[in-house]
Amino acid sequence: MNFPLRLILCAVYLHSLVMTLNHIHPGWFEELVREVGRLADSRRERLDLQDRLEAINLSRQIKRQVAMELVAHRLSLREAAARFQELNTLTGDARWWEIYRQRYPGQSDEERHCKEVILYVEAMVSDELPEQAAAVTSRLEAELQAQLEQERMTAGGG
Repeated sequence: MNFPLRLILCAVYLHSLVMTLNHIHPGWFEELVREVGRLADSRRERLDLQDRLEAINLSRQIKRQVAMELVAHRLSLREAAARFQELNTLTGDARWWEIYRQRYPGQSDEERHCKEVILYVEAMVSDELPEQAAAVTSRLEAELQAQLEQERMTAGGG
């Protein structure tokens, strides 16, 4: 049997199969197309989530390095907070920022990020250097209070 004849027979067989399926289960082809579309969407969502997770993990590693520099007095609280803010901007969406602002109350995002840094450092130091935890946390809270007081004086014209 030559190739064109085989091809025609396969096409006829496939057409008969499709017609039979359509008779037994009307709308199956449209369902199949929808399912293939959902599968493609799911794959894209999975890849997007995977990319976001990698960004968050990288952000966590960098935040840890920043916190270690802060504890070692190589960064100020304000500098550490600015770096945390940059990282949060890369990984946070609108819903994330809404939750963030509820979790860290403050008059400004800068103050909120300072509070985030303090809590982050407190948790890290409590785990790794428990004997220094209270002193480090007190130093950072005092630095935040001094910063806020200076901003109030500047804003008040004094």
